[in-house]
Amino acid sequence: MTADPKVLDLENIQPEFKTPIWDYLAALVDDERVRDGIAAMAENAEALSAAERRFGVSKYILAAIWGVESDFWSRDGQPAAGAIFDLPCVFGVASPAIFRSELIATLKIVDRGDIPSKN
Repeated sequence: MTADPKVLDLENIQPEFKTPIWDYLAALVDDERVRDGIAAMAENAEALSAAERRFGVSKYILAAIWGVESDFWSRDGQPAAGAIFDLPCVFGVASPAIFRSELIATLKIVDRGDIPSKN
């Protein structure tokens, strides 16, 4: 199996590692992102509350991560399963079991229809 070059290119240009923190935050948090976050939280209130109870992580933190990582699924991103396949192959991992469990969890999420599958 070969790694997807797009995943590798994106891994090598992560802005949080190259941009000064205040510039990075200013680019991530604006009025539109906050409005989108409020709407996404309202639309997914039950799921966020269930995740908060189950994992002990504030629904606000979960929504913040969701917004940063996918802009609340409003933009195209890398298919999670593909990235989980590619990154350990290229960078190596101390424990392949960690990535195996993440991959299985991702596939279950896609299979349930919780997130769209991308080919």
